[in-house]
Amino acid sequence: MAMEGVAGKISAEENVPATMQRVVQDEWELIELSGVPAGYGRFREFAFAREEKVFHQIDSVMRMRMRRLGQKVEVAISVQATLDPAGRMTDFRTETDLGGQLAVTTGRVRGENLEVTTRQGGQVATERIPWGEENHGFFYEQRLLEKHPMVPGEQRKFSGFLPIFHRVAVTTLIAGAWTETTLLNQSKELLPIQSQTTLAGQQFTATLWMDRRGRILKTEEPTLGQTVTRTTKAKALAEQNAAPPDLIAGTVIPLKGKSSALSTARSARYRVRVTGTGDKPPFPDSGAQTCRPGGEKETWDLVVQASNDRESSRTKDHKNLPQAADRASNRYIDQKDVTIRQLAAEVEAAETEAVLARALAEKVYVWITRKDFSTVLATATEVARTRSGDCTEHAVLLAALARARGLPARVVVGLVYVPSLGGFAYHMWNQIWCEGAWRFFDATRPDGRCGAGHIKIADAALDDQSGLTVFLPVMGVMGRTEIELRELVHD
Repeated sequence: MAMEGVAGKISAEENVPATMQRVVQDEWELIELSGVPAGYGRFREFAFAREEKVFHQIDSVMRMRMRRLGQKVEVAISVQATLDPAGRMTDFRTETDLGGQLAVTTGRVRGENLEVTTRQGGQVATERIPWGEENHGFFYEQRLLEKHPMVPGEQRKFSGFLPIFHRVAVTTLIAGAWTETTLLNQSKELLPIQSQTTLAGQQFTATLWMDRRGRILKTEEPTLGQTVTRTTKAKALAEQNAAPPDLIAGTVIPLKGKSSALSTARSARYRVRVTGTGDKPPFPDSGAQTCRPGGEKETWDLVVQASNDRESSRTKDHKNLPQAADRASNRYIDQKDVTIRQLAAEVEAAETEAVLARALAEKVYVWITRKDFSTVLATATEVARTRSGDCTEHAVLLAALARARGLPARVVVGLVYVPSLGGFAYHMWNQIWCEGAWRFFDATRPDGRCGAGHIKIADAALDDQSGLTVFLPVMGVMGRTEIELRELVHD
């Protein structure tokens, strides 16, 4: 089977307590992306004795196969959690393998805090998260519904701990009406429940389909067209021989209008439509772009300027000034590492900070010799030593080199126009503080410059525990954006 290589790294069975009494639940799931089988999941719950009390352990394993511009990516996520007799989480362990980069996170509730430690690529990050009676552990949503099924029109709200992100998020459940729906070529009456989760200021939604026993038989997440359906082990595993979907090609936003001269344009004006955003601009203003209402509902005029090292204006927005996190070392951007310091020192001093920043971007472009799409997000230290990666790896390494040379730096997530794909693909580059302003640099380009085809969605210092929250703002535009090129300006 295609994912056996990953399966060897992540296995929950080895950590089942020896005093296990019984299996409470053992379920399999088929994972599909845009209707194409892409992986499977297994959820198990055990009851075991500890100090003459009954505790529960939850083991969940999810494995997915996909491609990114033709290159195979294998993802595996393992979650283990112990629940006390009252159903409260006492400790957990997760292993996240996003294309060969294994991160192990452990946590334990101590008093009023959840102490969390993550290890990845030789880096160790620890933190304390406030933890009270109102907070619930992994898969609380599933356990809640099975214990107390919802009824049509009912609403519930709770705070739960999310895997991968390792953050507490608020989720609201809103039940609809019993509806006939398709369940792997079968029709079944289920209750649709809208799940709205807010994390790091971003909201993402899913539809849960519950049977009358409170079991979630199907989950639909619109961002990537992901569907997770409960099924048999044989069915879940039998579907894994299909060709995996391409995550990048499948999420490209086609560009309407003539775009042959976009790469050389001084600026570009786009008409953008993003459904579900209301009155909030889907793209932020920055030193390189402005986003204004377009006169129609959910429509915006977006103007993007190509970067220019020689021009800049000092910001008057003190909220956007460099913060301590833009200079500090963290799990993903460790400028104190000896390899990082050596690479940064190889770039000669420059007459201006902007010229230095561009030289650092050019250094990263040359240093990463293997352009590899198989990894989602590696640490700068790993990138410096393996010399491989895609846009995310270029961005974390450039941020580390910039900080090593005393320049505050962040990563930027957004869209970039790719002529060969005929549209905008999701991308990561950098903003570096030079001469009193944030300037943009793209280390995947030989000259390090950003063009009028770079559309910013958000920026981050990558100082949070998982680092993956940087991708959350992308969910606000993914799968619901249309872009039309209206005007190009050339020098």
